[in-house]
Amino acid sequence: HGTRGDDARGVSWLKNDNTWQNFCQDSRIPTKFIHRCVTAPDKKVWFALHYTDSLLAISFNPATNNWYYLRQKYRGIDSTIAIWDLKFDLRNNLYLSLAGPSDKIWIYDSALKTAYLLGDRTPGFEVELAIDSSLKVYSTVFDAAGGVLMIDTRGTIFNRSDDINLKYGKTDGLLSQFCSGITVDEYNHVYIANEFGVSILHENRFEYITDFNNGKIFDVLADGSGRIWIMADNGVYAYDVNYKVLKRFTFHDLGVNIEFLPVSNEIIQVQGFFYDPIRSCFWLGGETGLLKLEVLKDDAGYLDNVLLYPNPVVKGAIVRLKNVPANAIVSIYSIAGRKIAENLMPNPLGEVLWHIPEDISSGLYFALIKTPSGKRVSKFAIIK
Repeated sequence: HGTRGDDARGVSWLKNDNTWQNFCQDSRIPTKFIHRCVTAPDKKVWFALHYTDSLLAISFNPATNNWYYLRQKYRGIDSTIAIWDLKFDLRNNLYLSLAGPSDKIWIYDSALKTAYLLGDRTPGFEVELAIDSSLKVYSTVFDAAGGVLMIDTRGTIFNRSDDINLKYGKTDGLLSQFCSGITVDEYNHVYIANEFGVSILHENRFEYITDFNNGKIFDVLADGSGRIWIMADNGVYAYDVNYKVLKRFTFHDLGVNIEFLPVSNEIIQVQGFFYDPIRSCFWLGGETGLLKLEVLKDDAGYLDNVLLYPNPVVKGAIVRLKNVPANAIVSIYSIAGRKIAENLMPNPLGEVLWHIPEDISSGLYFALIKTPSGKRVSKFAIIK
């Protein structure tokens, strides 16, 4: 809670019964300065610390109610005044972006038995890490000489001999060298936030999203359903990665009053933005407190508006249905009438995603979308 000043208060846990449990300096938390909070693939919650002489980070296991304390210099890593960011890959390896005097990125293996230096010293105010499925590691730097650092580990994160290190700046195509939030979508496209908009990096080329009604951009995140969500000082924006369409939800239109601290290298790290898939909502942190924005889908959707794509679709990929009414149920059939999948339900944004099994044959299929008031059939082809 709060900034890295005297008004910092520690952390709070919103439980599934909608009650809060607070952790502060006089309980389990050894400091009130919490820099980052992230949930690992093994469901443990990790907290990156700031201004501690003895600890780097702590973790909490909600299933066992146990705490773990990661010490400074554990397994030989550098000492630091803070952790800029911490992230996990799908193998539960822990990536740490250290502040000065280290200014390096380190990795712990999933068992926390081995520490490994990933990159050389990179002075600057590093904000956020992102890791794609090929184990390329990205780090944003909010600085006059900043940009985006990229370390291509070639899939061997504990072997630096084949690494490729690059830095992208404004002269390379970034909208600005003052970069803040960063995320990666399912296609390994990288989205980088700065005050002017969002730069999209793919195969060493940049595209841009800039239509934010003069809003200053703070952060970006991927929701795992084909959208990138962008947090600005004037609202929240949803970008469809397949159709490249931007949808606006301004705070003015939503009737929301929220204020943000002036942007600086220190403040850019404490503006919180998180998508909560369990509660189908966003959490935004600002100067006026914590804002919850719920994602609601209008039940009055019409079956005529349902859209299926891509079509044809490659075997092993994902079939998507958009604009599906909230009370609909979707089933997948082969052209011969054999039921392949059933009871597929739309998410809160009216989408159904079907991951095509590897053993499905190429050919024609159809999706049956049923509601209490009607039904619709959408045909599609699966190809090799």
